[in-house]
Order: sequence, then structure tokens, then C-alpha cells
Amino acid sequence: AEVSSRTGGLGLDAILALDVDLSPEEKLLDASEQVDLDSACAAIEPGKRQTTMLRTFLAALALRGRFVTNSERLEMCPDDGATLWAKECSMSFLNPHCLPLSAARHGEFLHAAAEVCGRLAAGELAMADSEVTCFRLFE
Repeated sequence: AEVSSRTGGLGLDAILALDVDLSPEEKLLDASEQVDLDSACAAIEPGKRQTTMLRTFLAALALRGRFVTNSERLEMCPDDGATLWAKECSMSFLNPHCLPLSAARHGEFLHAAAEVCGRLAAGELAMADSEVTCFRLFE
């Protein structure tokens, strides 16, 4: 609510949530417990659960906003997906291995990959048979 009031109701264009644990905060039901249907429904009732950190971030996004995270245990419920869809927002996962590559280095690697593929196609480089057979499975 504070983000909405500070941005005039628009929200944030981008949220960068690095090193934030976005996994579910609580376990709804213990698998070892024997529970009946009424207590199971009460445990997953929306009014009784706390708002998760992910839901708070998604609520703060503006229309067509971007949410970027590096969380390894991100779990979205259908309501979170519906919120993203309704706001036309996108979610991206940050790959730390790509950060050292500048645009020039990225282009250099693309040219090297294109050269290797060209040499493989021309028959200048030998290809291992095991790599070829896995691709033939899908033909």
C-alpha cells in the first residue's frame, strides 16, 4: 500500500529481488498428520494465510512491469500467475554466469559458435557418434 501511495497508484516498473527467499513461508499441512477434509480446506483458505513476499512484490508492480529474481526455490500459486497476466507483467530469472559478458564479448562468443557450427556442417570437424544419436531419436 505504501508503494502504491508513493507512486501515485502506478506501481514500480521493475523490481530486482536478488538473494531473497521467495519459497513458501509455511507448510500448509503436515504429511504425517491424519486430517479430515474440513481441516484441510481450512488450512488452504485464502483469508487465513499471510501474504507471501512474492505476492507483495507482484502487487507493487506497475502495468507491464518486470520482476527479476535469482531465487532458486520460487513457487507461484495460480493467483500469482493470474496477477502477472492481468498486469501484463513479466518474470525473469537472473543468470549470474552471464553477468561478466559484456555485449562485445557476447557477440564474440556468438561468432565463435557460428564458426564451429559452420565447420561441423562442412565436415571439417569430427563429431562424436554419441552426440549424433541423441538428436536422431527425435527425428
